[in-house]
Formats: sequence, structure tokens, C-alpha cells
Amino acid sequence: MQVTLAIGYNIGNFGQFSGHYTVSEGFGEITVPILKNNLVQSLEFNTAGRITDYSTSGMVETWKMGVTSQVSDEIRLRSTWSFDIRAPNINELFSTGSCGASTNLNPFTLQNVNSLGCSGGNANLVPEQSTTVSGGAVLTPTFWGLEGLSLSADWYSITIKKAITTISATTITNLCSQGQQLYCNQISFTNGILTISATPINANVETTSGLDFQGDYNFDFMGGSVNLHAVGNYTDEQTRLAQGVYTSYAGQLGQDATIQGLPKFKGQMAATYDAGGWDVTAQGRFIGSARLVRFWGPLDVDDNTVPMVAYADLRGSYNLTDNVTLYGAVDNVTNVPPQATPSTTEVVAGFRGQIYDNLGRMFRAGIRLKY
Repeated sequence: MQVTLAIGYNIGNFGQFSGHYTVSEGFGEITVPILKNNLVQSLEFNTAGRITDYSTSGMVETWKMGVTSQVSDEIRLRSTWSFDIRAPNINELFSTGSCGASTNLNPFTLQNVNSLGCSGGNANLVPEQSTTVSGGAVLTPTFWGLEGLSLSADWYSITIKKAITTISATTITNLCSQGQQLYCNQISFTNGILTISATPINANVETTSGLDFQGDYNFDFMGGSVNLHAVGNYTDEQTRLAQGVYTSYAGQLGQDATIQGLPKFKGQMAATYDAGGWDVTAQGRFIGSARLVRFWGPLDVDDNTVPMVAYADLRGSYNLTDNVTLYGAVDNVTNVPPQATPSTTEVVAGFRGQIYDNLGRMFRAGIRLKY
């Protein structure tokens, strides 16, 4: 343990830690009808509030206000405005973390050197504070024989202040080399080895905005029923203002990016046929195209694009009895590989396993018993 606490190993260096905090809170909610069968079928206002007291960071107040209107049998409108918080958890506050060996840029000599990247908690963290505005509509048309159709779309905009985030070791060294002294303060030398302290901080501001959408259509077909289902998200904006440095990172995935985001589009479509005792589903999963680094051009890299990816899945089940069901599935039927998101320093390009399917074609089968 003494060697670990002294960061004496190339990897690991785990340290024991403990921590606790207490929480007291109270909340209330109310819904007020405003209109009934007057101009619209219904119009309601709802609001909620919560007071929470954390022993580590004090008292915070959160609230929500919303309006919902059933305009007609086919149209429903909804909108919300809220102020929310997220308190730092035990690990973010008190973890002693660990250190591991890696290769990073020495921002003082501009040479890649062996180094130690260390993580851990920060007892000075305070709750994140966010303001969310959203609005949308639900359409359930009953004309033209579309009684089984439901469509919804919701736009949202979220601004988080004092956002808790951990800046990566690569970002810390890159920004320090560009003269950002605040990041240089997270770099030291332990026994002559470059050591980078990547602990969580309350960043200034993070924002995101986009559109969630969903569609369902149910109808009878050849003695059974068909359900068509589509759901997706388009992220229009992701930005971070951290320690005076502004970054827009929606749709950039490359390892060289100071902040790695997500593809702007992600969605799936599925068709299910249910004939009582059995059902089959064909599904497509779609991940939109992206860039390695948003601001790169032809002089920076030959190909800055990350192409769109589509996966096909098949599923089915059969009820042997009322209590026994057999099921099977094949995910990623065509064995599509994950998209490469290379770095300018990599010999072999890596990929983002948390975004893309990194298992390839996968078969599953089983039995469900109900008692």
C-alpha cells in the first residue's frame, strides 16, 4: 500500500478511500387545469419544486414548469422549462484514484515521453446546475385510414453550468503546450517522471441541443399484426467552455480532438410481425457520419470523414405453451466492422467501442419460463 500511495508502480497505484455525505430534501408538485373544451380540448399548467440540502455542498433549489395542451384528437402540444442539479458522487469527491503508465506530450519540451496519468476525486466539487427548455408535439391522425399511426418530435436545449468533467491527459498536455497555464497546473514531475493529474473539475458551461423523434404504426396483416417503429435523435450542438477554453464538439470522434463527441445522428427502425403464438422482428440501427476533428481541412489530414454505419438485426420468438417461450436473435447480421477513428500518432487505427458495434455478428438463443 505504501508503494501504491507513493505512485511507485507503472500501472495501478490504487489507493483505499472512504467518504460520505448526508442529504435532506422536500418537494411538491401541482397541476392546474386552465381550459376545458374551449378553443382546445384541454390546457394544463404543471409545476414542481424541490429543496435539497447536501452536507458537502449546501442547499440547492430545483424547479420545473410545463404546459400541456390536447388541441384536438389528432394533436397534442407540450413544453417544459426546468432548473436541475446533479451533486457530485462519492467517487468524484473522495476517490484517491490510480495512476497508469502511458505516452504523452511533454508540453515543456514538445517531445512524446513516458508518463503517468493519474485520476482521483476532488473534494471541492459543487453541484452541476442546468437549465432545460423543451417543446414538442404528438400527432395521432385518424384520417386517411391512419388510425394506428403516432408521430412525436421534441426539441430540447440544455445549458449546464459548473459541469463536472474530467479533462483527459492528452487534452491537458496539448492545451498546456499552447500556453494555457491553468492546464499546466495539473502537470508535475514525480521522481523525474511526467505526471498528469486528470481529476474532475467544475467546468464553466456545457450546452447541447437537438431533436428527439419517434414514430409508430400498427395495422392488421394476413391474420396477424404489424408494428412499424422508428426512433432517433439529432444532436445539433455540443459545446464546452472549460477554464476559459471554448470547444464545439458535436459530430467529432477523432482521438486527436480535444473533446470527443458523438455522431450527430443516431436512430433505429424496426418492423415486427406478430401472429399470436410467434413473432419476428427485423431491425436496422443507424449511426450517422461524423468527422475526426471538426476544424481540420485538406492540409491537416487526407480524409477527415467517419462514414455512416448501418447494422441489421433479426429476432424471433415462439410460444410453446402459455408458460414456455423459445427465442433467438442475430445481431449485426452482415458482420459490419466498427468505423476507424484514427489518431495521427497511431500505427494501427483505433475505434470508439462505446459508439460502434465492436463484437461483430452475434447469435443468441434461449428459453423463457413463466410461472
